Amino acid sequence: MAAGDVPDTVPVPAEMESPAIELIRSPNDRHHVTLLSTRYSSRCRIDAPEDRAITFDQLTEVLSYALSACDRWQDLSTSEIQPLTSHGLDHYDVVNWILRPVSEANKGSFVEMVATCIQEPEYYLSHYFGQPVGDILQCVRHHLRTRHFSDDTPYWIWAYAHRYGQDDVLPDRIYSSPAWQAMSKSRGILLALGNSSVPLSRTWCLLEITLAMERRQAMDIAACSPEGVKLLTEHLTEVERKTEHQNPGAGFKQKSQREQTFPAEILLAALDIGLERSDASSKLDRNRILYKLLEERGVEIGSVPLHRLLEKMNIKLRAFFASMLWFPVLETESGKLQRTRTALADCIRANAARDCIELSFCASRIDDAHMAALARSMHKHLALVDLNFCMCPHITAKGMEDVAKCLPAKLRTLRLNFKLCSGIGQGGVDALSNSLPAGLTSLHLNLACNSEIRSLASLCRGIRSVQSLKFLDLDLSVVEYLSDKSLLALAEMLNDLCSLKHFLLLLKGCKSITDSGVVAILEGLPPVTLLKLDFAFCNISDESIESLANRVKSMPDLCVMHISFHGCQNISEASVGHLVQVLPSSLKGAKLNLCETPLPLTIQKHCRRLVTMRAWMPFKPFVSAVKEVPGPGQDVPGGTEKGLTLRSLDLFVRRGLVQTTAGKARLQARPGPPEAKALKALSAGRDRDLWQRASEEEERRLRRTFSEPYQRPLKALLPKVVHRAKGSDIASMAHPECMFSRPRTTHGGFSEPVWCP
Repeated sequence: MAAGDVPDTVPVPAEMESPAIELIRSPNDRHHVTLLSTRYSSRCRIDAPEDRAITFDQLTEVLSYALSACDRWQDLSTSEIQPLTSHGLDHYDVVNWILRPVSEANKGSFVEMVATCIQEPEYYLSHYFGQPVGDILQCVRHHLRTRHFSDDTPYWIWAYAHRYGQDDVLPDRIYSSPAWQAMSKSRGILLALGNSSVPLSRTWCLLEITLAMERRQAMDIAACSPEGVKLLTEHLTEVERKTEHQNPGAGFKQKSQREQTFPAEILLAALDIGLERSDASSKLDRNRILYKLLEERGVEIGSVPLHRLLEKMNIKLRAFFASMLWFPVLETESGKLQRTRTALADCIRANAARDCIELSFCASRIDDAHMAALARSMHKHLALVDLNFCMCPHITAKGMEDVAKCLPAKLRTLRLNFKLCSGIGQGGVDALSNSLPAGLTSLHLNLACNSEIRSLASLCRGIRSVQSLKFLDLDLSVVEYLSDKSLLALAEMLNDLCSLKHFLLLLKGCKSITDSGVVAILEGLPPVTLLKLDFAFCNISDESIESLANRVKSMPDLCVMHISFHGCQNISEASVGHLVQVLPSSLKGAKLNLCETPLPLTIQKHCRRLVTMRAWMPFKPFVSAVKEVPGPGQDVPGGTEKGLTLRSLDLFVRRGLVQTTAGKARLQARPGPPEAKALKALSAGRDRDLWQRASEEEERRLRRTFSEPYQRPLKALLPKVVHRAKGSDIASMAHPECMFSRPRTTHGGFSEPVWCP
């Protein structure tokens, strides 16, 4: 060995390791490459880079190996001879010591060494190479658990999908790069911050976020805190969405509880993002990426300074992070500062290109100070405002008034949720009513469970002034002081809304409401195409249902109807039957909620869907005095006896004692010898005798089975008769609902319908 040569493998100083181990100085060391080739060899060739995602199991395996073996690798970031440590191992080290040697030796990406087939990405992972790999692994693991994904869920990560030495590090065209193609196949983006805000200052990370925003993909942000990894999501998770669907407000509450402890201070740096000030491996690389992005977006560069060219993108990035940050910052000391509230509002307001604001503060500590800042964030070009303040008890009428006064005049859609906001009172409702924009076309207002609301007069006056309103959704559930007088004002308002097409009114649990108020609402209702009314647990009777039937009968364009009479104890089967009979033919979907009412369970089930409602034809029960069981060709009696007779007929058809219409046709069409007529006549006489004997026996057995407590009118018995008599003469007598019964095998060995008393 020459005097100036340095061996690739040297012993670690004794004071550093005991016992001493050999330190590998170079990733190209022959023994190191041989070991990696033995461990990772080419298994599958994947030509499309966007299909080279890596599963969590595969990622865990390679990073666990790196963490266990890194103490034998030289730290290449320093000129001193010292090994890497597990807590300082980052993806720069993983690339140098594992990914690049494996890729160059096998002429493929690392994913192709561990995958057996193409692995399309479920999520795109954006991270900074200098973050500890342990933090990245924790962020991905927590994301899997929160989203309820399995461990074989694939994430697209550039370092593992890249073919080192073959693919270009910086693509020629960003909008056709592997990263862009992978995003197009991903469900969303996971930004792994770890325990610092450094990724928010890296050019490539900001570029990935910008591309994700252009694609309108959902963004999840994971960060490490002393309590563990926390996840901030742009939307509800799948589990939270299902919970929200089953119980409105519960899903957003779960999301709020999950995000309350997110380390918001890490994200505060995002309020001052500047792409032109971001860091890359070199200033040349940064400028090359940014200018290429501007060129592909059609921006004329000329002599304009870079920061001016990037200002619009910077504004969008700041506004996005301000929207994500506002909720978790409420729980921090920084959130109590005026400058923080002002910075959040200014970032959102500056994004005039975005015409909507959608924020959820459900179950938070938001107060009037933040409400004032929120009002400041609304610019005049907004077309949609969606604010969720459900279960926010610290909001008062003052905060509601501040927001109402700043609603822009050009607003088209307004969604406000003040459910369980006990502090707004009647004053907050009046303030909102006086500030509704005249150009609104859609209004969604949730004031449920606010016991201080005593009158709807001002609200009705405000809504009446909005003549362009086409969609009105009012949730006034469990508002204790609402009475029929309040509904009279609502009826007068509806009578003036000539352009209204969709109307949703929820009065669940308003026990002071009676038939007079409901009838007034229905009489004032204009012709609509979508109608949803919730009268659950209201003190109403058949009068309200009859009024509803008369109203929907005169709505030729009604397409969707959802009515809830849940818990109403004073309604009858006759009124519901009349409502079902007069449903307009224009309906495409309908549902009647009759749970916890006196109506039979069979009717409750049929009224859950339009198809079964139309199949169900209610009729009045009647009782016949006829006691005889008819023979073939005779009329079938009515009442309870009709049910018993039909059951006998069904059994006789099964046993071949009664010839069906189809069977008769087949028999008549069948050719035969001349003596067939004589045989047929003889057979008919024998069948009549057999019919008489069997019918008497069956009637006695049925009467023993259905004793006095079970003898019900035809309406209760007929739906359970003739389960499998399709195609027979008696099948036409059975109602379509009978097909819902479940057959069982009897002692005779054949299937009978189940009779449910």
